[in-house]
Amino acid sequence: MSEAPFTRHPTSPVLLSEICALLGVPPVAGSVTGVSPAAGCTAESLALAVRLLESVGAVVEVPESLQNAVTAVSGSGPAYVFFLAEAMIAAAEDLGLDPATAQRMVHHTILGAATLLESSGETAQTLRRNVTSPN
Repeated sequence: MSEAPFTRHPTSPVLLSEICALLGVPPVAGSVTGVSPAAGCTAESLALAVRLLESVGAVVEVPESLQNAVTAVSGSGPAYVFFLAEAMIAAAEDLGLDPATAQRMVHHTILGAATLLESSGETAQTLRRNVTSPN
């Protein structure tokens, strides 16, 4: 176990906040960090860590024993989204769309779906069922 008062694991989409800062635009919260307070961590230290990490995205408190799960879901998760985007772009091009149009459509489709998933209060399963035909 670490001597540090907490453990954290930001994900690669945290780069969004850095890019926004460079561009001078409002930050986009695009990551999730799992925080695991150590035995000696004070409530004040944890609150400070959470406040700092919330500046770049969501924060969840999990036991240290679940940090591997945090890494599997939020650390590796973006790669699965990018893989999905690659496949969608390739399919769109196979259907005749030019690469720039395919890329733009897929990027905005994923962004819109992620926004809806975050803001709607519905489960992913419900949202998927709402847009797929019964056949």
